[in-house]
Amino acid sequence: MATKIPESNVAYQAIEMLRGNKQYGDTLADTLREIKKYKPEQLEEKGITKGGKINAEGLWTYANKAAEGLLAKQNLDPKDPRWKASYAAINNVVKQFGGKGVTTDLVEAVIGVYLQTATQYVAERDQQIVATLPTDKGREATLKIAEITGNNVVYGPWIKGAIDPTEVAGIKGQLEGQLREKVNTAIATGTIDDLIKKAA
Repeated sequence: MATKIPESNVAYQAIEMLRGNKQYGDTLADTLREIKKYKPEQLEEKGITKGGKINAEGLWTYANKAAEGLLAKQNLDPKDPRWKASYAAINNVVKQFGGKGVTTDLVEAVIGVYLQTATQYVAERDQQIVATLPTDKGREATLKIAEITGNNVVYGPWIKGAIDPTEVAGIKGQLEGQLREKVNTAIATGTIDDLIKKAA
C-alpha cells in the first residue's frame, strides 16, 4: 500500500500517484484478463453476456466493480468516478470487438480504455494541484520534476520565467508524460524507492 503523501511536496506526490496508478493498472489488467477463462455460464452469471452475446452494460459494471476494489488497495479513491471508463467508451468497444464473444481483442480493448482513463485522470489531477499553488511554490515543484526527468536544462528557464500558476501548471503538464515514463521504468527496474527519495 502506498504511503501517505505529504501535500507540501508536489514532486513526491506526483511520483506516488503515478506509481499507484501503474500498480493499479497492471493489477486491473490481470484481473480483467481472467474474463477469458470464464465458462459461458459464468459469463452469464456475472452479467458479461446476456443470451450468449456480450452485454456492454454488464461488462462495464463488472469492470467498474473490479476497478473499485483495486483502487482502494492503492490508496486511490474508489468513489471518484473519474477513474472509471464511461459506459459509452465500453459500449463502443463491444460494438467493435464483441461480435465474436469474449476474445483477446475485446478484453485488451476494455483494459486499454480503463488504463487511458486512469492515466488521463492522474495527469489532470497533478496539473490541478500545481495550478492551485502560488506561482513561487508551483515553480519550485515543477523545477524539481524537471530535474527528476532530466529536463532541467531545457525546461528550467521556462519554469523560472512563468508568471502565474496557470502557466506553471501548463509546463507541469508538458512534463507529465516523461515523469510517467520515468516512474514506469523505475518500477520495472526496481529503482522506484530511489526515485521517490530523490523527490522527497
